[in-house]
Amino acid sequence: MILDALICTIYIFLFTYIVWKSAFFSADGVPKSYFLGVFFLKIIVGIVLWQFYIAIYPINDAIGFYNSSKVLYDLFFQNQEHFFKLFFGQEDDSLKPYLVQLTGWEDGYLTLFVNDSRTIIRYNTILQFFSFGAYHVHTIVSCFLSFVGLTFIYKSLLFFIKEKNKLLFVVIFYFLLFCSGVQWFLKKV
Repeated sequence: MILDALICTIYIFLFTYIVWKSAFFSADGVPKSYFLGVFFLKIIVGIVLWQFYIAIYPINDAIGFYNSSKVLYDLFFQNQEHFFKLFFGQEDDSLKPYLVQLTGWEDGYLTLFVNDSRTIIRYNTILQFFSFGAYHVHTIVSCFLSFVGLTFIYKSLLFFIKEKNKLLFVVIFYFLLFCSGVQWFLKKV
């Protein structure tokens, strides 16, 4: 638990540094502190969303996708051939014991990416290599990536609506906080 908090703190400091030093996260009339405030708020919303899910829906997509990514991550160290087959979608009979453990692997609906759930599990599997098993690192990274996307949207619209930059900032960043959860990053954005 303490190690998880330490890892999360390191990632928060890393992303805070990136936001503070990058010219990308700035706009005329909008202080850099606003951008940082939104990023921190997204993290808080992501953690509150997790707490809500745990309390109300103990069996939910966010935890299921995370647990499935852990199974796939562990498989990397047990059998890399099976890991890469599963990760890149080359399923065969030898993978059935692993497929049973992958909650949500067969869920979802057909999309351009074949299966939305598998994409989210793969995304979380990649994060497992950097999170060291700390769930909220996934939350923090997802918040940062969606924050980058919202900044792109803001800056794109700012080109057309220059005189209302603070109002646009509030509309884009504060009303679109719904994408702060781990699986919500790919499902909702």
